[in-house]
Amino acid sequence: MDAVILELRVAGLFDNFTMPSSPSFTFPSGTNRPLSYTPSIGAAPSADAGLASANRTLTAILHKSYQDWEEELDEDAAFAIEPWLTGKLIESLARGFETQVINGDTTGTHMDNDVNGGASDLPQKSQQGLRHIGTGNQTDLSDPATLTLANINTVRNLLDGPYKVDPSGLVLITSPAGLMLHLLEVAELQTLDKIGPQAVVLTGQVGSISGMPVVVSSEFPEDLDNDGVNKATPADANTHTALLCVHTPSYITGTVRNERVDFDFAPKTGTVTTVASMRMGFLDIVDTASENTLGYGYNLTAV
Repeated sequence: MDAVILELRVAGLFDNFTMPSSPSFTFPSGTNRPLSYTPSIGAAPSADAGLASANRTLTAILHKSYQDWEEELDEDAAFAIEPWLTGKLIESLARGFETQVINGDTTGTHMDNDVNGGASDLPQKSQQGLRHIGTGNQTDLSDPATLTLANINTVRNLLDGPYKVDPSGLVLITSPAGLMLHLLEVAELQTLDKIGPQAVVLTGQVGSISGMPVVVSSEFPEDLDNDGVNKATPADANTHTALLCVHTPSYITGTVRNERVDFDFAPKTGTVTTVASMRMGFLDIVDTASENTLGYGYNLTAV
């Protein structure tokens, strides 16, 4: 398995498939739930299933990270610089894709003020991510003194019926502060030592609540205001985090090219350039404009 996938916490929750060489892959998806009928034997149903469909397009995004360094650095260091630097660049690709999946927003004005003013090629501006999808289906958790299972079920209940029932398809996602200050206070949390050795443990999973894995990602923001986004003029000092409940089968990732590392050497200056790159994409395969496949609970203090 490639190194980037091994580093992913949230982005690694979703099925990944190898895309054709074209950067985009289009396939049909239903935008509603079809109906069935009970006609008499030998009779046709009174109407067709009423299935509505629309094309969904998964596009691979180019992620690239590079660093220039002097060849003397490798000669003078106590350990080999090149493998260490390569690992760091690959790690940056993983973090970039992780934040793309969690914090992506392609609208003209990014939902988070601290991202909106940044470079146009930030990963958070490349595709729609979970938090942005969730802003249309969210609830104010009102910064409870102690987070409870009832609070979590309020977030879970934001999902439409077919998606919120079976916990095996659901994951709770939060930040390190969301774990330390809130989820660890939930009496029903089963930490990994209590789940048992037979359980399938996901990368980044720290426990389980009502059968739903709890996954923590360092790319989940802890500088949100009390309405779930980072603001230029915050009402409550951008000192909050949030909680996502996600139906993971409703989302996919795709890979055109796994991480690749290239080197270039300029003898005249003795400069080595190390470049790491990959092409991966993220998509809600169920039309989230008509089906609620995640819930976003905001207003959890992060300090």
